[in-house]
Amino acid sequence: MATTANAAERRDALVERLFMDAIGAFDLLSVYLGDILGLYRALADKGPLTSAELAEAAGIHERYAREWLEQQAASSLLELEPSGDTRRYRLPEGHDEALLDSSSLSYRLRWQEPHPSNRDHRSGPSAARRAHLPAGLDLGRHRRTPRKTAEGP
Repeated sequence: MATTANAAERRDALVERLFMDAIGAFDLLSVYLGDILGLYRALADKGPLTSAELAEAAGIHERYAREWLEQQAASSLLELEPSGDTRRYRLPEGHDEALLDSSSLSYRLRWQEPHPSNRDHRSGPSAARRAHLPAGLDLGRHRRTPRKTAEGP
């Protein structure tokens, strides 16, 4: 019986770990989107925004802004600012450094910088991938300009 109980505990621990890892992966994806679409920058520059205001500032469809804001608030990456019936979202104090200040040691988005040898990544999504993007979500126009390096272009 002890072996069966031990196996069940190990199984449950694995299931919980994989579930939490999946949530973390979704958080990283949403942070990546917030960065390349300029959503964090708009919130930092303009202060608390509604989904419509963020959509206008970033040039994306309001539905995508709303879904992204809700996910960010649920993950405690953004805060919901109480203001009557209007839902306004803000970048919490301290999060701006980790998400926007590339000169800071706390900056967490270095992992997404393309490696100089990865030239395909720099050109944005392939034509096949772009064809599957929903209208209003053009990642190609939001891509970063690659930095010049000692090795590269």
